[in-house]
Amino acid sequence: MKITILQVGKTKDSYIEEGLKEYEKRLQAFCSLEKITLKESTGAKSKQEQIQEESKEIIKKLSSHKDHKKILLDISGRALSSEEFASTIKRIRDFETGKIIFIIGGPYGVSDTVRKAVDLRLSLSKSTFTHQMIRLIFLEQIYRAFTIIEGKKYHY
Repeated sequence: MKITILQVGKTKDSYIEEGLKEYEKRLQAFCSLEKITLKESTGAKSKQEQIQEESKEIIKKLSSHKDHKKILLDISGRALSSEEFASTIKRIRDFETGKIIFIIGGPYGVSDTVRKAVDLRLSLSKSTFTHQMIRLIFLEQIYRAFTIIEGKKYHY
C-alpha cells in the first residue's frame, strides 16, 4: 500500500520530529510512506489570503495524485473510531486504489476548493491541535490502523 502525507509547513519542534521518525520507521512494515511538505505562505496579508495561497498549492499537488484516494484532515469532517479508520484503510488497500493521500493543511486550515476536491474529510477530534502536533497523533493512528488490520497486539 502507498500512503502519501501532504502537509503545509515544516515540523519545527524536535520532539514532534523525533516521534514522527519513530512511527515512520514502524510503518515500513505495512506500507510505503511518502511525505510532501509545502511551504507555509508567509507573504499573505490576511488569514484568508494564506488559506487561499496554501490551498492553491495543495490542489496542484493533488492533480498529480489522481489515482489516490484523497482524505483531508478537517475539524468539521467525519469522526471515525480507530477500528472504523482501520476498516477504511483496509478497504482502500484491498478493494480500491491501494493508494491514499492524506492532506494536513496549514495553521488556518484549507479552502472550500480543497474540501470539495477530496473523497473524505476526516476529523480526529473535536478538540483543536496545532497542525504540527496533529501530524504525530495522525501518524500514530495510521500505525494503529495497520496493527488492527494485521491483528497485532498494539490496540487494546
